[in-house]
This record gives sequence, structure tokens and C-alpha cells, in this order.
Amino acid sequence: MHKICVMISLMSTVLLSSVVAAQTSPFQNYKQLVRPKELPDFEFYTQNNQSVRLSDFKGNVVLLNLWATWCTPCLKEMPDLNKIAKEFEPLGLKVIPLNSDPRDSEIKITRYLAKLGVDKLGVYRDKKAAVTLHQDVQKFPYTMVINRDMQLIGIIEGFTNWDSKDARFVLKSELEYGLADYIDQTYNPAHLRPNFKKSPTQQQQPYAQPKLWQNPDAFGVFKK
Repeated sequence: MHKICVMISLMSTVLLSSVVAAQTSPFQNYKQLVRPKELPDFEFYTQNNQSVRLSDFKGNVVLLNLWATWCTPCLKEMPDLNKIAKEFEPLGLKVIPLNSDPRDSEIKITRYLAKLGVDKLGVYRDKKAAVTLHQDVQKFPYTMVINRDMQLIGIIEGFTNWDSKDARFVLKSELEYGLADYIDQTYNPAHLRPNFKKSPTQQQQPYAQPKLWQNPDAFGVFKK
């Protein structure tokens, strides 16, 4: 009887640990839009005050990462963004670290990126905070996942471990297949979106939140 109790206790501990692990995934703050959303053709600036527009990057999957030099979590995730930019550029990924504090000068931004060892991302400034205002951003970092047609497909609020299997799953899915089509057409959506049959209430929600990190290998997506 004692052995049975011990076994039940151990099983309960393992199950609880699994639940906690899933709930504390580094990618749990990822919000996938139910439908791609059209975006304005935002204008921002690169080095030497050169103007660029979001449409200039059409054909690439874009991570538009809003940040500021005073934001500690922003600085913490920047080296990993630099790493995945190098890794996924051949597949068509463009990582744009868009500094969204008008008080941060180009010299200051350049100095911060150099100190972090960031050599791939470049300097981008949203001098009028247009993207931040449009998205009603409440905290940095704030990352927008944009498909090759320059439509918003996902949002990540707060710090993210970009050097994780979970992040790579989302990026590779979009780069190789197109995330929305890959989930909705190729496989049973219920695998990624529990209770996916939409009620009138669910249809009004702007986000779906597939727990991609729970079992990405079930779909044969490449691992690191």
C-alpha cells in the first residue's frame, strides 16, 4: 500500500511538472491572429536618416521588433535576434529592430548595438513612434510577425527567447509553408487550437493562441 501511494505521488509530481513547464514556455506570449491583418505602409529611417517603408521588404517574412535603449528586456533579447537573423536570412527572414523612442539618437542606438555585439540587424528608427501608436503598444519589447505579403500574422508582447525550439518552429513554419495555411489546411487545426470550432464569441476574438511549443515535432517541422 505504501509503494502504491509513493508511485501515485511521483506520478502526480511528474504531471504537475509537465503542466508548469507548458505554462511557463518562453513563447507563451505569442498571439497568432486568426486572419492576417493589413498594415499601413509604415515609414521609418535607417542610418544617415535614409527613409524606408515597410513595403520595401515585401517578399520577406519580417520580424518588426519595437524597442528602446532604456528597455532592459529589449537589450537582453537583441543578441538572439541577431543570431536568428543570420540563421534564417537565406530562407527570407528580415529582422528589423525598430527603435521607437524619439529621444534615442542614431549615435546612441549604434553604440548600444555595438556593445551587445549586434552586427547583423542595422539601425532603424521610428522617429515619430508611428508604429507604436498604431499598435497601441503598452510595453517593450513588442514584436510583430509579418508575412511575405506585409500582413500582420502574429504579435509577441514582452521578452522572448528567440534562440528556442519554440521560436524556431514558428519562424520555420512561416518561412517554409506560411504559418496560417500550414496550420489550417495541411493539418487538423484541433491539434494546435483546442476547441477550434468557433462560437460567435470566438469569432469576435482577434487572436487564436495555438500552443505550438507543446508538440511541434508531431507536424514534422524541422528541429534545430
